[in-house]
Amino acid sequence: MPALGKFSAEIAVDNVPLPEYDVKVNLETSTATCWIASEVGKEFVPIWKDSHNEFTIVGFLELDGTGCGGAISVFRGIGAQVTGRRRHIPASATTAKPFVFADVELTEDDKYLKESRARNIGEIKVLIYECELGEPCLPNLNVALSDAKIHERSKKGLGHRIQAGKERDAGPQVFYKSKRGKLLATFIFYYRPLPILQAQGIAPLERNNKRSRDELEEERGDGRRSHTMVQEDQDDKSTVHEGRIAQLEAELRTLRDLNAHKRRRIKAEPSPEPLKLKDAMVDLTQD
Repeated sequence: MPALGKFSAEIAVDNVPLPEYDVKVNLETSTATCWIASEVGKEFVPIWKDSHNEFTIVGFLELDGTGCGGAISVFRGIGAQVTGRRRHIPASATTAKPFVFADVELTEDDKYLKESRARNIGEIKVLIYECELGEPCLPNLNVALSDAKIHERSKKGLGHRIQAGKERDAGPQVFYKSKRGKLLATFIFYYRPLPILQAQGIAPLERNNKRSRDELEEERGDGRRSHTMVQEDQDDKSTVHEGRIAQLEAELRTLRDLNAHKRRRIKAEPSPEPLKLKDAMVDLTQD
C-alpha cells in the first residue's frame, strides 16, 4: 500500500488488495505512483486511509481521466483512523454500477487518433482533499466512463480500460455537497495486464512450477487430492535428490580409483602433489 505520511491507498479485488509494483513516492509533491495488474471482468474498489485524522477529508476518484465522485470521511476526533472507499457510480437513488476492468477496443479509423480521453486510459487516481461538508443533495447521474475506441497507434500496450458494470441494487444512498480545500495527497495506480507488466520488467515472472490461485482452490476442495499432489511433489524432489547423490558418489569413486591407480604405477618415483580434500569434497546438502 503506497503511503504519503499518514495517508495511504490501495485497489482491492474480491476484498483483497492487489499487489503493487515499482512504488514511487515524491514527498515534495505529495504524490505516490505504482503499477497493478488488471484482469478483464474483475470488479475493483479504490480504498484510502487516514491513520491520524485531524479534519474532514474527501477522497476524489478519477478513472481513465474521468471524474467519478468521491467519499467523505467526517472528522471524528484528533487521532482517529478513518477509511474511505468508492465502490461504484450511482445509477439512481437506490442503484449503482461497479467499476470493472474491460478490454480496449482498437480501430484503424484515423478519426480516433485525436481522441483526448485516450490519454489517461490505464490510470486510477485517488486525490485526497481537506473539505467542508455541505448540504444533502441528489446524486450525479451524468458520470459516464468512456467506451470510445482507441486507435491502433495510440494503444501503447494498454490492453485494458475501465467500464461501468451492470446496474444493481445499492440500497438507500445519501449524497452531500462538499467544498474541497487543500490537496493533501495524490495516489496514481497504473494498471495493465500482468503479462505486459512482466514483459516490461515491472512485475516479476512467475515460476513455472507455481500453481495458479484457481488450481490451488480446486485442490483445496478435495483434501485427498491435495495431499496426493503434495506427496507426488515430495516424491519427485526426493527422486531428483537421490539421483544427484548417486551421480556425485560415482564421481567420487572414480576420482579415488584414478588416484589409487596412479600411486601403484609410480611407486619408485616421488608422488605428485596429493589430492587435496577440497578438490574431492562433495556437498550433499539438500536445498
